[in-house]
Amino acid sequence: MSAFEGGIRLSEAAIRDHCRSGCGEYRKRARKRQGRTRRPRSALARAISRLHSGRKLSGRVHYARIEANNHVGLWGPILGVIFLLTIVVAKHYTDTAMTKPIELLRGLGLNPLESEVYTHLLTQDEPVTAYRIGKALGKPTANVYKAIEALARKGAVVLEFGEPRLCRAVPPEEFLTQLEASFQQTTRQAAELLSDSRHHFPDERIYQLESASLVFERLRLMLESAEKIAAVDVFPKAMEVVRPDIEKAAARGVKVYVQGYEQQEVPGTHFVQAYQSASILRHWRSQQLNCVVDGREVLLALIRNNLAELYQAVWTKNLFIACVVHAGLMREHFFHEIAALKEREELPESLHALLEGHPGFHTTDIPGQRVLFSRLGVDDEEE
Repeated sequence: MSAFEGGIRLSEAAIRDHCRSGCGEYRKRARKRQGRTRRPRSALARAISRLHSGRKLSGRVHYARIEANNHVGLWGPILGVIFLLTIVVAKHYTDTAMTKPIELLRGLGLNPLESEVYTHLLTQDEPVTAYRIGKALGKPTANVYKAIEALARKGAVVLEFGEPRLCRAVPPEEFLTQLEASFQQTTRQAAELLSDSRHHFPDERIYQLESASLVFERLRLMLESAEKIAAVDVFPKAMEVVRPDIEKAAARGVKVYVQGYEQQEVPGTHFVQAYQSASILRHWRSQQLNCVVDGREVLLALIRNNLAELYQAVWTKNLFIACVVHAGLMREHFFHEIAALKEREELPESLHALLEGHPGFHTTDIPGQRVLFSRLGVDDEEE
């Protein structure tokens, strides 16, 4: 079909194009009058706008359709990719730099959001509101309010009076100092409470020790805790290690009965050299360290001659076992004191025979000890 206008014949397509053109021009002039003239923005332009406005970039990159009239060769897309890669790399290093302080703060008792809020506040020159913090971190304002209140109770931030309430971070040195003091106080309180609880629930199990250094440390602690009496049976090389601890206990007024295997003076103690000590040392081919304190704690250890390795060691606070071992060590101590009189020829002949017939380990074949030596390999130890 065709139409006539003023005697001019126009095709239908021409009329349609004319209308579209007129409407387009009208819209452009309307936008110009209203000051709203703007050009379509690409994904790159939107990213720049978000950066300038302080808003976070989305984790997803939306690519706008590039119209033919906006496309200028290949440089547009290439520059866009380069720019976006720069943003991603910068964001990665920024996140990495902030992650370490946040992890450390979490180790000091702050939860993840509290750590983020405190770290963010340290970068601010002026006090800010919870709303602004939430916008910057992308967190709900209500959660940020709770985090700020918790930080204030912990001494990490201070709040300004009035509305809106502004908050500022306490300097790290001040915050960490008071946090350390609070931690030490809590530690002392916990130690007192746990110590009280331990007395109410005594542990009388028997424990096996696996380290020679732990054996010597356990003996030191036992002698430090001794109140009235301690009995120690110790071979020469081990004696060199524990002698200072024995002397300290004796200096505190503890009665210490020491059974040694070389003649020596140990100030403040009741020292006796074991009868036939040289024969005993040759028989055992190792180092013994046996101790009982106040009839309540026992340590029995068989140590290699190098003092660095154990054959076997046990420790217990079993009261029955402690009392039995205490009785045994005290009677053995008494026996060796009597034997010392024999050496000085101060005993009647009847006691001489009694001492000579005493069934000690080194003079009698004891089946249990034979199995023990075989199991532990003591027979292989050099004398």
